[in-house]
Amino acid sequence: MSIIEDAICWDGVSAKLCMYVVSPGSKPLGSRDFQLGGVAPKDILGPFLMEDEFEVLHGKALVFYELTLEAYPNDLKAYLTHCSAAALADGAEFVWFQFDGGFDFESVLSQDFARDVYFLQPAGGLPSIAIDDEVRTGKGWAQVVLGARRMLIGGPRIRSIEDMIAMKGTGSVIDDLTPVSREKLAQLRADYPQIPDQFIEFLEKVGFGCIGDGGYMIYDGVAEPGFIYSEPESVDWILLFGDDFSGCNAGFHVSTGRIYEIDSAFMSAEEVANDFLGFIAAKISEVASW
Repeated sequence: MSIIEDAICWDGVSAKLCMYVVSPGSKPLGSRDFQLGGVAPKDILGPFLMEDEFEVLHGKALVFYELTLEAYPNDLKAYLTHCSAAALADGAEFVWFQFDGGFDFESVLSQDFARDVYFLQPAGGLPSIAIDDEVRTGKGWAQVVLGARRMLIGGPRIRSIEDMIAMKGTGSVIDDLTPVSREKLAQLRADYPQIPDQFIEFLEKVGFGCIGDGGYMIYDGVAEPGFIYSEPESVDWILLFGDDFSGCNAGFHVSTGRIYEIDSAFMSAEEVANDFLGFIAAKISEVASW
């Protein structure tokens, strides 16, 4: 039995999923919202409005549900995504699942408790899922959880290129980025007309280079996979724009502009953001939290 299965099925009888919903919608979620195919809770505790006495979440409401299932779902990822989608569709700002146990607002989504969290999803964003024990206990997942905490509690509030421009010169992790000349950008646009406008604007007004002290590298253009990988066939539909100095590159889907990260060890690509602005805003916040 995996760590996560053992933790969710801790009583040896059923599976308990602890779901936290920030800024609840207009109505409580019910049994229909938590039903997916043949999987449905036999018992639902909640919604319980949790008292944030010290306003750690700056006045945002936090609601708790405990879902008790007959058994560990065959497809836990699909079930968690379904439940989260129901909450987000009703107006939630953020949803996460974590193991049962003690909870306090000061440690909510903190790096020290990242191993207890196995699902995160903000409104308008893709879910981050760590039901694999190795993923959940790794440094990368801890940074994902910490980034979510910063979204809820504090840190750079980045919603536009203008927010990033305002950050430069304030001691931020993007202070050292160097703007790309308009002439070079014009050539880049001519060579790769499918590059999203957001990336061009970022290079022009914010720049390229290293975010933070070795945190993340943004290129001054794009690189085709064949320039970096010896066998690029499986990812030749991606134009690369950055990397983490550890073998993980990010790039644009040449047709949709959506953002993918490539695991160079397996030459596999995973979608991580809807667009460049969403990706780079999250990356800057993540590096700033280190």
